[in-house]
Order: sequence, then structure tokens, then C-alpha cells
Amino acid sequence: MNQNESITSESDLTALAKELRAISREVSSLDQKEIAYDKLSDAGTLFGLGRAVAFRDVFNLDNAESIAGADAVGLPTEFFERVRKRRFSLKSDSRVWTTRLPYATNLTVDTRRDPLDQDEKIVNQQLKDLGVENLLVIPLHQPMGTVGYIGWGGSVDLKVLSNIADELSPELLDFGYRFMTHMETIDAKDPIDASLPHLTLQELKCLKLVANGLSFAEVSEEVGISTTTVRYHIDNCRTKFNAASATHCVALAVQFGLLGTVGRDENP
Repeated sequence: MNQNESITSESDLTALAKELRAISREVSSLDQKEIAYDKLSDAGTLFGLGRAVAFRDVFNLDNAESIAGADAVGLPTEFFERVRKRRFSLKSDSRVWTTRLPYATNLTVDTRRDPLDQDEKIVNQQLKDLGVENLLVIPLHQPMGTVGYIGWGGSVDLKVLSNIADELSPELLDFGYRFMTHMETIDAKDPIDASLPHLTLQELKCLKLVANGLSFAEVSEEVGISTTTVRYHIDNCRTKFNAASATHCVALAVQFGLLGTVGRDENP
């Protein structure tokens, strides 16, 4: 099948679904010590996508299996470090943590209205150099606010990938949750601390800006939301941390390493 031709026939989709279900069963039958990245690549190959990566938690990109996974699929170390440092899984593709269904997307476009910074341009160029133009993404929402991410990339037409995402959502989600469950079983050395609260992107932005010394009014202007909404987000953060005040909340978030380096000149 030519993956750059529109996959619309019922027989094509049925065949893909059957093969994906078979790979999913293989993932579930793996020994706990076996790494499943070859199965991740096998699934991407079904759709003509040669690059793949998985993060168990887009709010925590430092876990060991994410680093190993990026290396396993040939992503440059510098690429992963930029993604981790700039939290691109949150910043560049908000659908990861706002939608619960698979979807297709292209690389972020540099425009006058939404200009890319230098790091974003470098990441995009590295992906293009690897032959990635479009992505098929599975967001995986799990307990305690954890959001996992599986992404396959390649040059397959975006309409084709969108059709696959729409028509094979059950099979894609089944594969995703099986794969993520297996990742959890092999990561005994670096488990997610379920006691840590997971903040939304807006909550992270607001809390980081407050940590950098901005007033609620200044945060409102910086983020483009009302002061009341800023206070709402900070109050949510306080609730999640069981903090007595905004200052106490910032101190806890910094202690847990959720805000990175803070200072008046630091960007969120």
C-alpha cells in the first residue's frame, strides 16, 4: 500500500487495524524486563512513519525510559535536551494535554503572528532532517493528572494520517495504553511520584511568573488573561499543593523541581 495515497477503503483500514491489534497483543505478552521500543517502531511502520518517541508523562520529561526511548529511535541527544528544557510537549502542542483522542498534526509553522524562537526552529529543523513532516499522536490521560505521549513522525500526507487517527482511534488507544503500561513495569528505578501534583500549562505559566517576582496584574498582562483568572489558577495551584499561600505554593513547587530555575529574568 502506498502510504502517501489516501487510505479510505474499509479493507485498507481493516487490515491496518488487524495488524495494530496483533502488535498490541505482542506488547502485552512481553516479559517485564523486555524493552518495547521495537514494537513502537513496528506500529509506526504500519503507517509509513519511520520515527517514534514516547513519554510516559509530558509533565516530567526526565524519566529514564524517555531518554532511552529518544536514543533508541535515533533522535539526537541535543534534540531531546531541547525538548526537555523547553517543555515542548506542553508548549508547542497543547492538544497533547487537552484532547483524549489520537490526532494528526504537522510541525509548528513560523509565522508573523506566532513566531518561533531559536530553540523551536532548531527542533523543527532536526525533525525535518530526520524526514519528519507530519505526526500521528496518541495522548494518554492517566490517573493523578498524568498525560502520556506517543508520537510517530514521517512524510506521510497529513490527510492520510488524520483519516487513520479518526478511523482507528480504538486500536491506537488500545496500543497506547498497553505500551504505556509496559513502560511503567520496566521503570522501577524512576517511577512517577504519584504524590506530586500535576499542573496545567496555564497554572505552570502563572506560578512560574509569580515565582519570578511578577504581581498578579503583571502576570495577567504577560499571559493575556484577566487578573481574576490568574488568581483562579494560583488558587488551584495552592489547592493541589495544599499550600497556605501563593508564596508557600511557589516554595513547594521550586522544592519539587517543577519550576526549574526561577528569577526575575527567567521565562516560564
